[in-house]
Amino acid sequence: MLVFLVFLSYAKIGEGIRHACIYRNFYINCNKAGLTALPKIETTVSEAVFSNNGVTTLTGVLYDNVEILDVSGNRIRTLNWTSTGLTHFNISRNPLWKVTRLDAPNLKEIDLSSCGLSMLNENFFNGTPSLVELHVSNNPLKKIVDNNLHILIANNCRLTGIPFMPQVHTVEVSGNPYLTSILTTSSMKVIKASNCKLSSIHLNSALSYLDISRNEISELKLNDNIEVLIASWNFLRSIDLDKDTLKTVDLSNNVLNRISVKLPSLESLDLAKNPIIELRVLCNSCHLDCSFCQVKTYSFYRVKFLNLSYNNLETVELGNVESVDLRHNLIKEFSSDADFFDLRHNVLRDVEKVSVTGVGYVGGNPWPCHCDTLKRLRPASKDVKLCELAWDDCYAKVKKKGNLQPFVIGFVVLVVLVLLIYIIRVRFKIIRNRARDEVTHEEITTINRADPADELPSYEQALRMAKPDWTSRESLRSSRDERQN
Repeated sequence: MLVFLVFLSYAKIGEGIRHACIYRNFYINCNKAGLTALPKIETTVSEAVFSNNGVTTLTGVLYDNVEILDVSGNRIRTLNWTSTGLTHFNISRNPLWKVTRLDAPNLKEIDLSSCGLSMLNENFFNGTPSLVELHVSNNPLKKIVDNNLHILIANNCRLTGIPFMPQVHTVEVSGNPYLTSILTTSSMKVIKASNCKLSSIHLNSALSYLDISRNEISELKLNDNIEVLIASWNFLRSIDLDKDTLKTVDLSNNVLNRISVKLPSLESLDLAKNPIIELRVLCNSCHLDCSFCQVKTYSFYRVKFLNLSYNNLETVELGNVESVDLRHNLIKEFSSDADFFDLRHNVLRDVEKVSVTGVGYVGGNPWPCHCDTLKRLRPASKDVKLCELAWDDCYAKVKKKGNLQPFVIGFVVLVVLVLLIYIIRVRFKIIRNRARDEVTHEEITTINRADPADELPSYEQALRMAKPDWTSRESLRSSRDERQN
């Protein structure tokens, strides 16, 4: 019965679906089902997914009852169709090249990313009057006509400018190497334009998020509502960070030389790789990164995490910092209540000049390699090794004074050697006795062997033997003498 019901449910989908699809009353998913054309589906379906198949055409009137349609990753080359019910349409990763006609009066969002589009004409927006969100990333687009979008995502294209969009609030145009300017409107709240060719930008009053990293900006004036500023890898020489709304600021890899910040709401400030000489920061438990700078004069207040590595500093006064990174400086003495510290590769020599309550790293300093000195750093150090001594090397010497382990090992080795020598000697003795017994047995066998000359002749041999001449007198005499003897 269950098999029959499953068969009926698949039969309702249509003849075009002969592969495994997920089908419910209002939802169908035929991802990677091997389709070459869009099948007929039930009128109750409101969301359909036909992604990653081999569909080649999309024409005519299509699925008026479907509100969400995903045909991404197919082989569709022509977009010429009408749909009155569609609101969200994903046709990304198809070789479209151009959009001929699209009549979708209720369409609100469309994704045309990675379709090889070089242009979007006015007819496209005329057929989609309700469109508010457009995704066209990874296309060779050079221009987008004016429209009423609320969200524009056009990363990695070839745009030379931004169209006039009076209602837009989010613009993402990162990775456009020919984009030299952005026309900001009063409605814009988010701008992401990293890795472009911007030399300047005007910030409207409503903007709260700005990412202009990896551009050519040398001057920047902030608005009153900015919360997130990412302007790394530019040519900024100075900037006024005087907006109380700022929470996250990234100004790394610029040419700043003086920074003064008094922002109670600031949470993160990245100033790494700037030729900063003077630094003054007041924040509210913020993260401050000023590594690879040239800091000479500084003051910190309520900084929680501090990074001053690679600054050639000789002395530091940290205040109430919880975590501090001071690697690769010229520090000779250090005193801090920080929970964590990193003092590797400085010029610390005297343990008496190091006063800490937390734990951290102190390796890579010219410490004297004396166990009595280094053991004083043991409770605070997370290093495995200081100078040429590991921690265990120092503590091993203390253990040797009352440790019988070497003697026990030596005694066991001696007993084993004695046993081996005894076994070898017994073995050689057995072999030697066995060889001697074999020689003696051979000699006895040789002695006891009968001489063929002493054996008595057989009867037949005796008959064939020569007889003595008893008739002769001499023979008789000799015979008599033999018997007498």
